[in-house]
Amino acid sequence: MDRKFISSPELITISRNEKRGKYKVKSKNVLLYFTGTHNSLMVARMIAEAMSQRELGECEIMPISQFNTKEKLETDSLGIICPVYWFGLPNIVRETVAKMNIKTGTYIYAVITMGSSAGNALPELSKLLEQKQNTLSYGACVKCPDNYTTMLGAQKVQKHKLILEEARKAIKEIASDICEQKENQIPKFHKFTELLFSSQRHSLAGQDKKFYVDETCNGCGLCEKKCPVQNIRMEGGKPLWQHHCEFCISCISYCPQNAIQFGRKTKGKPRYQNPFS
Repeated sequence: MDRKFISSPELITISRNEKRGKYKVKSKNVLLYFTGTHNSLMVARMIAEAMSQRELGECEIMPISQFNTKEKLETDSLGIICPVYWFGLPNIVRETVAKMNIKTGTYIYAVITMGSSAGNALPELSKLLEQKQNTLSYGACVKCPDNYTTMLGAQKVQKHKLILEEARKAIKEIASDICEQKENQIPKFHKFTELLFSSQRHSLAGQDKKFYVDETCNGCGLCEKKCPVQNIRMEGGKPLWQHHCEFCISCISYCPQNAIQFGRKTKGKPRYQNPFS
């Protein structure tokens, strides 16, 4: 599918065929998101909808993998929406923000989706921006259904519904704050948490060696299309992982056959997909 444009205020979604880092920003308000099972995409869309309702100008939603870090970002506001991974930022978010060139004075906000704790995600992002003479003006966390199938298995559907109801209420309040460009206090960075979990985050790329497909795989290729970092290539009708994995669990969660497994940890476990995205 090609890029989709919706008239003003525009919500622009980038096709999965877009070359990484080649898209030029055209909007006053930009939301960069990273997501595996679309909790963070739900947040981004709700914030964009709130901006549209308040007629705050054109808003652009973009996967963070498509952002061109060589371009200076000349926008009124910048949102970064992503999950917490091992009590910190996903690697792709950390690496992209570190390379960004953001106009001084831009209102920057972040929303972290989480299963239980946001850990150091917000203070880590704040530190990265400070190193570039920018400021994280507003940060919030939203509890969403836990999607970490490789560790826990997905929660029951009824529990998902209750968590998502509360999440959407919270997002509406957060979106209102963002539309008013409110500021708040970002939590302090906890060095002990970083020492405990940073090594796990940095080793994720090679963990995809444990992914495989069982006999129910029909070669549909949806996993390749869904991977937000182009880490899957179909070969001989089967997926091959390319070892730059973010461990977002998108491939496991969206496989229509439940054919993708991770070692012995996922066989027979339920999968989660955000129903609002």
